[in-house]
Amino acid sequence: MNEAIKLVNDELSQLVTSLKAIGSNDALSVAHGGWNIPGTTRDELAQMVERLLALIADRGSDQLVSNQELIADYPRRLAFLRTNTIPQIWSGNAAQAVPAFVITIQCLKEALEKALPEP
Repeated sequence: MNEAIKLVNDELSQLVTSLKAIGSNDALSVAHGGWNIPGTTRDELAQMVERLLALIADRGSDQLVSNQELIADYPRRLAFLRTNTIPQIWSGNAAQAVPAFVITIQCLKEALEKALPEP
């Protein structure tokens, strides 16, 4: 497997572990009583990451057809997300943390779909 993809895969696995450690699987908006907080759960966020892990497992290869530099930058982005953003999801800052998380994961998904050749 391509080294950048392997590092991304490892960070994604750690993200799932960190998300599963969040205090509760209640809908964040309901649990925190905030109209401005997304009504998603930790498991739904983890499923977004698990879908990326499945994409890498299905398409992962030694070659990236594009986005080599972009993909290579994601391990540090994901590590920052894991250590700085995920802890904020349950600690009262979900209104800011969840969109930051979702946008980062969505951008990585788009980069991976372009970079990894379809089987």
